[in-house]
Amino acid sequence: MNTFDKLNTLLSVTEGEYYDNDYFLDAEIQIALLSEADLPLLLTAWQSQNTQWWDRFTQSSAHIQQPVLRSLLAGAITTRYKIKQILSLMTHLPAQADRSELSQSLVNYSAALWHAEPKLHLQIQLSTWSCGLSARLLEKLGFSSWKEAGL
Repeated sequence: MNTFDKLNTLLSVTEGEYYDNDYFLDAEIQIALLSEADLPLLLTAWQSQNTQWWDRFTQSSAHIQQPVLRSLLAGAITTRYKIKQILSLMTHLPAQADRSELSQSLVNYSAALWHAEPKLHLQIQLSTWSCGLSARLLEKLGFSSWKEAGL
């Protein structure tokens, strides 16, 4: 059984079994072992797995490898699914943003989300702040501070 299959099995069990057996610890280990070879399966899962599966994934992804995270985010932001999970995954990026295409895509995604989902303003601000994109998002939105933006 490959890493993704093990992870999928862990994340797919019932809630009681997941927490009673501390599978979240095993899930954290499996997520840390994911490689770029697992990306097609992850991106397929992004579309097909339920919110509970992705909530468990994001909660256990503290040690996800950066190339896997970056590629997963690049694929995930092309959909309008699982917005809160995308914002949560963004917090695992380095605190100092780079000038990559992904960083620009995340700013554009966050700006579009800002306009479309007013209830998520605080979560958007926290997610972009944690990965060093906060200033770029403010600029894109036309604000000079988060206070001016209403936060």
